[in-house]
Amino acid sequence: MGMRIVTTFTDDLTGAEISEHDVRTVQFALDGAGYAIDLGPDSAAALREDLAPFIAAARRQPAKGKKRAASSAPAGEQSAARAWLIEQGIDVPARGRVSAELLERYRSRWPGAAITAEGSHTADVISRGRRAARPATRLAPE
Repeated sequence: MGMRIVTTFTDDLTGAEISEHDVRTVQFALDGAGYAIDLGPDSAAALREDLAPFIAAARRQPAKGKKRAASSAPAGEQSAARAWLIEQGIDVPARGRVSAELLERYRSRWPGAAITAEGSHTADVISRGRRAARPATRLAPE
């Protein structure tokens, strides 16, 4: 005996049967909650038409939950760079990421040095063979 499985697509709003090619999954958010609804072409058009005046009057916001790019600096290097830059009299924001330009300036203190992943949280900094007390970052020759 053979078995046949039939998949039927329905409009979530009207309950009407629709073809696989006509299904429109519409995603939207309201009051901080995200929603998705499967609609036929007519219902999808009606939803967009009904929301059009609200969308026209609204401000566009970035989608929540998207991952931001990881920092180009190991965890401890941001704070170590900030401390060094402040010591040098360079204006640095007290919070947030240190700009790539300022990080490069911080890193250029030790030509030919690289940051080791395992040493990113140590209190030592290796500088041309000397150890200096600096917070949070370990630099080692490449």
